[in-house]
Amino acid sequence: MSNVIHPTAIVGPNVKLGKNNYIGPYCVLSGKTILGDDNVLMSHVSVGAPAQHRKFEQTAKTNFDEIGDLVIGSRNVFREFVTIHQPYISKTRVGSDCFVMAYAHISHDTIIEDHVTISNSAQIGGHCVLMSYVTLGLSAVLHQFSVIGSYSMLGMGAVTKRHLIPFSKFVGSPSCKRVGINTVGLERAGCTPEELHAVDEWGESLTTSL
Repeated sequence: MSNVIHPTAIVGPNVKLGKNNYIGPYCVLSGKTILGDDNVLMSHVSVGAPAQHRKFEQTAKTNFDEIGDLVIGSRNVFREFVTIHQPYISKTRVGSDCFVMAYAHISHDTIIEDHVTISNSAQIGGHCVLMSYVTLGLSAVLHQFSVIGSYSMLGMGAVTKRHLIPFSKFVGSPSCKRVGINTVGLERAGCTPEELHAVDEWGESLTTSL
């Protein structure tokens, strides 16, 4: 099956599309963007705009279609008004099987691994890393250079300015704190009660020692 591209969508000359993608109304794909297979982009999604960085020249003379690589995997869903920016220094990557909800923003040089869920209006600063199976709650905020460990969950409205250990839940603002393990996520991954207890003890001991 070929890609389905709405007549109002704009796909730049250096964008490379896989197969079976749906590009919805008023989407804009620009820059050196590579999109895998079976992705769904609902209306007004913007992928490949230049980094929001004062050191990056943005004038009428800038060829925005020639700027750095942004690579997206397969089977992702990007809901309305999601924005994903090109890298400024290194690379911007989104893995596969991710679900990114409306108005979320993924900044330049950020790495999103597989099976990540990003809720509405979550804001991810530049150079962040979200490891596999991370979940961000509504309006969660990540400061630049934050790293979120696998299977962790950042709660609704939570803010982090640091690295977060895996398998855990974090809540609070202006600086979130650990409040136990991500039980739902780990149970879905097949963890036994004994494993959940061991992970919780490990996380508690590590948090205490920090």
